[in-house]
Amino acid sequence: MSIKIVNKIPRYILPYPVIYFFVNFINGLTIPIIAIYYRYVGLNLFQIGLVSTIFELSIFIFEIPTGFIADKIGRRFSILLSFLSFSVSGILYFSIRNIIGIICASIMQGIGYTFISGSLQAWAIDTLKQNGDDSYIKSTIVSGTQSRRLGSLLGSVMGGYLGIKNINILWFLYIFLGFAAMVYSYIFVREKREKFLDNGEKFNIKNLLHIDEISKVFIEKDKVIFITAILLFIISIIYEFSLSPVDEYWTILFSEKLKISTFIIGLITAISNIVLIVSVTPIVNYLSKRLKDITAFLAVTILIIFSLVLLASVKMVLISILVFILFRLFTGVYEPIMDYYLNRLLNDQYRATMLSVYSMAGSIGEILSGISIGAIAENRGISIAFYAGAVSLLFELILFFAINKIRKYEYSG
Repeated sequence: MSIKIVNKIPRYILPYPVIYFFVNFINGLTIPIIAIYYRYVGLNLFQIGLVSTIFELSIFIFEIPTGFIADKIGRRFSILLSFLSFSVSGILYFSIRNIIGIICASIMQGIGYTFISGSLQAWAIDTLKQNGDDSYIKSTIVSGTQSRRLGSLLGSVMGGYLGIKNINILWFLYIFLGFAAMVYSYIFVREKREKFLDNGEKFNIKNLLHIDEISKVFIEKDKVIFITAILLFIISIIYEFSLSPVDEYWTILFSEKLKISTFIIGLITAISNIVLIVSVTPIVNYLSKRLKDITAFLAVTILIIFSLVLLASVKMVLISILVFILFRLFTGVYEPIMDYYLNRLLNDQYRATMLSVYSMAGSIGEILSGISIGAIAENRGISIAFYAGAVSLLFELILFFAINKIRKYEYSG
């Protein structure tokens, strides 16, 4: 008989939300300051974009191999390696303050993310099932979501408070918490090892890139399916390109151009997350009831475009802060509306594969955007990079209208 529930989940599964809190608090520490820190150690805007590209590439490359390790050797082992990677990245950030050290640190940080992604939730769900507590899967996942948000909020406030003036303390805290979380995971994460005996599954590059599934779409004789897949691929890349300038450089814009302190930047990060958490669901529900799918998508995309233009052009501190919070809100609303629109748009036969194409293209877009946006920001300025994001979103709208017309033609035919 399993141990009774503490806060709606079994006591033995408490490491799940606790570890998620650790992960997001540790990395939340760097959210308000990491780009500013890059400037502090001498990186230019292009180099910052390059580091971002390498970080995303490390996640893209190691996501499947690290998941394979978790399945074959053990989820706890993967979780331990995740926190070890975070601590090593902190040591590199602290000790080697040049472009080489920063690149190595960002790679280790990316690897840390890949070791924890999937493995922690897989451990929790498997453990619940092994103990006959399947009914607590949903509440356990919810507890993880809540702890992630709380960890990110508190971490960003703490990181902003410490700032560049106390950067050594921040890195010591980052490193210490990584090792502390590793010790905690070693003690409290329990698993049955027989779960990970060889099952004949082999790791290969085709599995890594989902080539078998995705190729079915691109060799499909139906021209509508083929064209839709190509357009979705391009749209996903454009969207990541459009958001990249803000993701990469908003803290630099606020600190260097608007002279906002890192503590206030940390508070802005926390407030924008709170607004996102509180507002997204009711706004999406309201738009779904009042507007057609394509109209809601169009409205939110236009709002994102306007917020990008305002961020690029407005020089008043309070208005810039408000616009950034609204930008975060609009992008948060965009994602569920886009998901719903895509699922309404796609045929059942190729729905999962088309969504995989869209997701894969997004990853490629994140990788490509770092260098391209970095070059624009370095040569033309951050504001021009923001304008470039706004213009690219206009092309996304055109492509979506093209898809909509194609699908209407298919159904009418």
